[in-house]
Amino acid sequence: MRRVWDLQTGQCVHVLAGHTGRLNRVRVAPSAPVAVTVADDFSARVWDWPAGRCLHVLAGHRGWVSDAALAAGGGAGVTASGDELAIVWNLARGTAVNVLAGHAGEVRSVVLTRRGRCVLPTAFCVVRGGKLFVFWSLE
Repeated sequence: MRRVWDLQTGQCVHVLAGHTGRLNRVRVAPSAPVAVTVADDFSARVWDWPAGRCLHVLAGHRGWVSDAALAAGGGAGVTASGDELAIVWNLARGTAVNVLAGHAGEVRSVVLTRRGRCVLPTAFCVVRGGKLFVFWSLE
């Protein structure tokens, strides 16, 4: 469970509960009241964090979910997982838009470009002893 704190008062204003596995990451949209949590329970959750309300459970991974990246406006996001997939989501509807497959190992992190047009998942695998980077266009 994650808590939302008021930094001025030091008071907990919301508890974001619902995941059944260890939480791995929390990401907040830069210019929208949307957050995404990812966990070992193979899911991500979309939150209206000012209200402390879960909007959607993003189910589709077959392994622990390690990271998420959100577009600036909070309408789109990408999750990374140990199932070797990155999934692009419509966060407003809670639906998968695209599955980015072809990584030769677990995808541990994901980054969106500033305008949210391209995504760079980082897969850890044996490729000449290093990491394999696959750059995807979302257009």
